[in-house]
Amino acid sequence: MASLSDGVRVDPRQRASPLERAAATESRSPTTWWAAMPWCTRWSSPESAATTTEQAGSERGGTNGAAGSPPMATRVIGWSSAASASMARVPPLALPSSGPTGRWRRPEAAATLSARLLELPGVVRPPPYAPRVDIADSVLWQEQVSLPTLPGAGRSLGDQARVDVLVVGGGYAGLAAAIEVARAGRSVLVVEKGPIGWGAHSRNGGMAIPELKAGPASLERSYGELGRRMHREVNEAFDHLEARIATEGIDCDYDRTGQLYLAHTPRLVGHLRHLAAEHATIGEPVRFIDRADLPGEIGSDAFHGAVLYERTGGLHPAKLHAALLRHALDAGATVRDRCAATEITDRLDGRGRFEVATERGAVVADHLIVATNAYADGLLPELRRRVLPIGSFIVATEPLDEDLARSVNPNRRMLVDTKNLLFYWRLTPDDRILFGGRRSLGHASVPDAAAYLEASFRRIHPQLRDVAVTHRWGGNVAITLDRMPHVGRLRGAWYATGCNGAGVALNTWLGHRLGLVVLGQAPPPSFAELKHRPIPASPLRRAYLPLVGQWFRYQDRP
Repeated sequence: MASLSDGVRVDPRQRASPLERAAATESRSPTTWWAAMPWCTRWSSPESAATTTEQAGSERGGTNGAAGSPPMATRVIGWSSAASASMARVPPLALPSSGPTGRWRRPEAAATLSARLLELPGVVRPPPYAPRVDIADSVLWQEQVSLPTLPGAGRSLGDQARVDVLVVGGGYAGLAAAIEVARAGRSVLVVEKGPIGWGAHSRNGGMAIPELKAGPASLERSYGELGRRMHREVNEAFDHLEARIATEGIDCDYDRTGQLYLAHTPRLVGHLRHLAAEHATIGEPVRFIDRADLPGEIGSDAFHGAVLYERTGGLHPAKLHAALLRHALDAGATVRDRCAATEITDRLDGRGRFEVATERGAVVADHLIVATNAYADGLLPELRRRVLPIGSFIVATEPLDEDLARSVNPNRRMLVDTKNLLFYWRLTPDDRILFGGRRSLGHASVPDAAAYLEASFRRIHPQLRDVAVTHRWGGNVAITLDRMPHVGRLRGAWYATGCNGAGVALNTWLGHRLGLVVLGQAPPPSFAELKHRPIPASPLRRAYLPLVGQWFRYQDRP
């Protein structure tokens, strides 16, 4: 199934994904890795289908730790759909020639191929749009929440501060881990590279969705008994979030709304029927909705059927993050923002396992948890090579009157379509339309992406033609090679990453679980048993991703 930004659909029955096949062939010659990257499998029949659509840190429920760059609402991020312009910005790269010598052509070849892909029959071109001048480059969620003051903000950590556990990244996972450690009476420090609260934890779509981009039967076929355990744990993560909100009195506007997964083309109706049956067979509250019955669920005639997942909720992501931050501080955790961790050194003197250099002094710790997700950086280069950050963007409108809001989304569902470059949208707690997605996998500015999203939601919902857009922003989602979350250890440090856009519930639970792991109170989650492979040709991604995006757009034709 599908949550910050576009979706990439991969057949989960194939144990080796296209990216993995590329990795396996990368060393053969300069040309073989490129030839091995079809990137996506179109379903041959409903029985063989298993959907996996993703979204980004700004998408439905994507989350990222904050070990990255400054807030993205005010800077150019991602890649743009202007593939030829993108190629021109990367002069060292050229596509391999098709000849037997494998010689490299000039970069113009890449631009030419990208332009030709645009001309393939059936490619859906973006609708025309006229950029509005009344929108602010600002994150709606962040404007609606106030964060607690951090004690000691701006001060040095001192001469080799000493803690039991150091957590890098102050998002959902990092704070949830810190809460468990602090409540157990152990000392814990959370360091955040940017201002606290700037990351994907306050930029995503606020959709809590228990999913792994594949149904339970597909996971079992691919991973055997491990697949069953991973499916159980992603549902456990959803239950954990709901229970946490209820028992700890977290005011984050949570509502179990359900999610509609909408067929953007009649070609996928059979697949959605199969997917709904796969979940229903094991007793999950999932059902297929025919096109004739969709008017009761959505005010649009753009879709051909849908799967309704009852176990999905909507919330205010920045309020959830602010509550986790308060709980961490109340439990005794220390949180420092604008304090990037820059280097890890193993210690041999018995005073602690790790010494971590930060912008405000060194820290000695017995345990280290890295929860940076899409913003992995040079602190652990091995982790950065295993995560592909993809940009996702969101626009939000002015508040709608009650009748107009009901005409768009009468049951307040979380809405996601089946495209590779998918859209995700919802009503916010104050009845705005929040609409997210991405135009391509290429470089994009926030204004350009926002204009495309605005034109798209007006096309899907013509009743919104006169509604003003008031906010626009972007962020990154962490994509992994096999489109699965990963937990593991690198150089002795624990990490959790790669929720692939569905991290509101899962990342919170993974952080909670890693906190228990370092305390010796729980085993690692099942995702730690997956092999976490590097992204192939990662340094070249700014050149090849626009071409992949054009392929996705061809597949996304109606």
